[in-house]
Amino acid sequence: MLVFFGLLLALLTLYPLLSMLREMFVSHAGIEKTLTGLKKGSFTLFHFKKLFSAGEWSSVNFWTPFANSLLLGLGSAVLGIIIGGAVAWLMARTNLKRKKIIGTLFLFPYLMPAWTMALYWLNIFQNSKVGGGVTGLLEGLLGICMPEWFVYGLFPCIIVNALHFAPFAYILIGGILQNMDATLEESAQILKTRRSRILFKITLPIVMPALLSTFLLIFSSGFASYTVPIFLGGAVRFFTLSSKMKALFNAGYTGQAYIIGATVILVGSLILYINQRFTGKRRSFTTVTGKSGQVSLINLRKSNNPISIALLVAVIFFSIVPLLVFALQTVMGSSGVYELNNLTLEFWIGRGESSYRNGMVGGILFNKTVWASLGRLFLLSVLAALFAGTSGLFIGYSVVRKRGTRLARFVESMAFFPYLIPAISFATIYLSISSSESFSFLYNSFMILVIVAGVKYLPFASRGGINSMLQISPEIEEAATIMGIPWYKRLFYILLPIQKTSIMSGYLLPVITCMREVDLFTLLVPNAHFLLTTMLLEFNQTGYDQYANAITLLIIIIVLALNILSEKLTGASVAKGVDGGAPIGGK
Repeated sequence: MLVFFGLLLALLTLYPLLSMLREMFVSHAGIEKTLTGLKKGSFTLFHFKKLFSAGEWSSVNFWTPFANSLLLGLGSAVLGIIIGGAVAWLMARTNLKRKKIIGTLFLFPYLMPAWTMALYWLNIFQNSKVGGGVTGLLEGLLGICMPEWFVYGLFPCIIVNALHFAPFAYILIGGILQNMDATLEESAQILKTRRSRILFKITLPIVMPALLSTFLLIFSSGFASYTVPIFLGGAVRFFTLSSKMKALFNAGYTGQAYIIGATVILVGSLILYINQRFTGKRRSFTTVTGKSGQVSLINLRKSNNPISIALLVAVIFFSIVPLLVFALQTVMGSSGVYELNNLTLEFWIGRGESSYRNGMVGGILFNKTVWASLGRLFLLSVLAALFAGTSGLFIGYSVVRKRGTRLARFVESMAFFPYLIPAISFATIYLSISSSESFSFLYNSFMILVIVAGVKYLPFASRGGINSMLQISPEIEEAATIMGIPWYKRLFYILLPIQKTSIMSGYLLPVITCMREVDLFTLLVPNAHFLLTTMLLEFNQTGYDQYANAITLLIIIIVLALNILSEKLTGASVAKGVDGGAPIGGK
């Protein structure tokens, strides 16, 4: 089993990566062939010279997007940790009121895809002077026209990414704060130490590993962000590395696009290496001991009600209000016209002909193209989950039973490897292999979508499978082994019933993640195989805002329903992770 998965994962991860690296050094058909004067497939360093040499081309197509990606990653990480950490501290360390409802609603922006928050930002703050003259809710109702820098560019991208990942910081930091030993803080309180000094000298150093890991993971996600800059940067030509990579692919500069993809992968790998180096040092980060675990909650006194109400209003604004705004946008006959006589259900139940494309007829509820795209997306999610979940189950079983061997470590590392690569860069390595003559049958096919999604979501399932098998003692199988029962019967009749909920999460979480994915498919989805998420981008970019908002609302409802189903059946959710988790701050 280990040999099989070792070869399979090497074929599905290392080989496509090497193929992408090769594409950086060869000439491609089209404009590159014209510029280089070389035959397709000939060795060349033209792409590196063009992309990194001094001049306007290099500045526009690499260095400026690189700086934007760097600033976006740093800004998202810092602001996300400030927001998520502050809420986590209030929930775990104070007597804040309304904790349960605040904690539940605060996770909503993380359950929803990041691009839904970007679309929500545009719906609220859209400037009629930029972006096709469409009016946002704030300008349409109150006449307040927000400046361009507030609506488009780096600033809103940082805000949206930070709001999306703040719940992630809240989960990681809040879990540490809730479980850490309170002895040191209690000792400092007895010595009359100021609360601020306790926070900066005791609490923060103890949770530093969680802070660093959170910072690096959010930075990596922000650095590789694609959909948020597409929504909030397209109107003002604000590019990050990921969005510029897609633009270069579209323009025919394939070699330079692959170089940018490799750069994003290199930064992501470097981030993980830094994280491992820090947390892997011989230092003690113990937060749970056999000593006092009782924490004296800080009494907020008169400020309790104002803080809890302000926090509740804020989380409602970014969790419940987006759903209402998306619903409102779908019933507006003309975008940006906030009048009663402009309301219509045409985009939901209309039967009229649409000029968008053949097959687009009336509202989305009676739209064959939309339902076919939803069906393809659901089928893709199920097939990818079956591949990831089943592979994760067998990988978990074989790795744990042969734990400590080189082959087991190799398979475990290869199963986790796709997690290191940002989604759009992971799609890039598969685009390179499908563009080769040997694997041309994969190009523009539904099969490559299944493969890339299954491999990308394998880390979820493999970690779940390994963790669940680690909890089961080999002694449970001994009696069956003595009786000569084969391994597959021991697996299906003994081990699976014991850990069925953990293993089931390895199937459900990939389905949920795939249903909201855009970055992973944007380079690989041909027009003949539209998915609902990629169709949304084209609706948005071609001015069909009502369709875009309707599809966004539909995807959010589906994702939330699947997440609730997963949590009810297995205790796992996108917000909690594969292994589940307890609510922060109690009731």
